[in-house]
Amino acid sequence: MSNNPNNRLLCPNCGSRQVGEVGPQRHYCRSCYVEFDSGGEDNPQVYLIDDEGNLFSFEDSVQEAKDDH
Repeated sequence: MSNNPNNRLLCPNCGSRQVGEVGPQRHYCRSCYVEFDSGGEDNPQVYLIDDEGNLFSFEDSVQEAKDDH
C-alpha cells in the first residue's frame, strides 16, 4: 500500500481511512475491526475476526443472522 495519504484505501464496510496492510492485497480496518481483500474487485470480500483470530465471511454472517430471525 502506498504511503501517500491521498491514495489510501477506504474500508468497504464503514468507509474509514484508518486502514492498514496485513498482507498482499489484504487490509485491516482499525475503525470497525474487519479484514478485507483489495484484489481489484468491485465488491471486495470482507471478513469478521473472532477472538482467536479466525476469519469469517461478513456476508455469510449477515445471512446467518437474517436466517435466524
